[in-house]
Amino acid sequence: MLLVVTNKDDLTSDYLVLRLRERSIPYTRLNTEDFTKAFSIELRADSRNSSATIIDRDMSRRIDTKDVSGVYFRRPIPPVFQELRDTDQEFAVRESLEALRSLWRHIDESRWLNHPRRIQTSSNKYEQLSIARSLGFRIPRTLITDEPSAIREFYDACEGRVIIKAVKHGYVSGNGSARLAFTSELDESAMNKLDSFAHVPVAVQERVNKRYDVRVTVVGTTVFSTAILSQQQEGTRLDWRRMDLLDVELAHTTIELPGTLADKCRMLTTHFGLSFSAIDLVLDPDGDYVFLEMNPNGQWAWLEQRAGHPIRDAIIDFLLPAGQGLEGERAT
Repeated sequence: MLLVVTNKDDLTSDYLVLRLRERSIPYTRLNTEDFTKAFSIELRADSRNSSATIIDRDMSRRIDTKDVSGVYFRRPIPPVFQELRDTDQEFAVRESLEALRSLWRHIDESRWLNHPRRIQTSSNKYEQLSIARSLGFRIPRTLITDEPSAIREFYDACEGRVIIKAVKHGYVSGNGSARLAFTSELDESAMNKLDSFAHVPVAVQERVNKRYDVRVTVVGTTVFSTAILSQQQEGTRLDWRRMDLLDVELAHTTIELPGTLADKCRMLTTHFGLSFSAIDLVLDPDGDYVFLEMNPNGQWAWLEQRAGHPIRDAIIDFLLPAGQGLEGERAT
């Protein structure tokens, strides 16, 4: 039995579940916003042992976590308690999240892709840069600060070739709307207005000239590499994620990384205790690869659809017990 822990609107999980059905693999999907409604849990402990049971109310079944061979964890959201007053909602959400964290920790980390604890501890972009550098990746000059004078000094040192982006991520939601702050070029006009900005830390980096962007998806020990031809369109040259906003198509091509670079991607993933990672690189005009960042819970479905990588099957095979996958063994 596989668990898919996610939310009702996650298209990547929908895509994975479709393949599970095609392969007739037993699974249970837990949309965490429906906790205490569509499903509940029982956690027991005494002096002799402990146990955890998931009650799937939609399917009228009980699942002992001992029977769970693997867990795919993809952007769950807090439970919803609209029937309660605001103050009671806060209490209910807090207690529910703690109960779910107890369930996650009861299931051995080796069964996850990826365990939420590992996702949290591996998500710091500055630490990623430091570890990547220690593993031999080339990284861009980077500054994280809220100090305007430091940004000016960095801008001058890079001769004005600087981009600015969020320290964590640019996704902002609230009041029923959502926005995404993309990577942008820091120009003279913005530099002249630094003192008027709210003093919030930002990440500034030396802009790297690109042949194209590279998304590397690591599943277990398997590395899938895709060139995203971001320089084809003016609006995507700094940030290829703008292709959806601009409604443009960028060519995606399967590529092979140099062996040593693929090994570094595996080593970076393993360093953080992960079995899955989405790594962003850039290939510069001189043929050098530059590390930008790693997402331990990143999207991948569009890469399978556009470049043909069999990522779904790699994920499923990793989560299945040894001998039950398409390759006949579980990745380690």
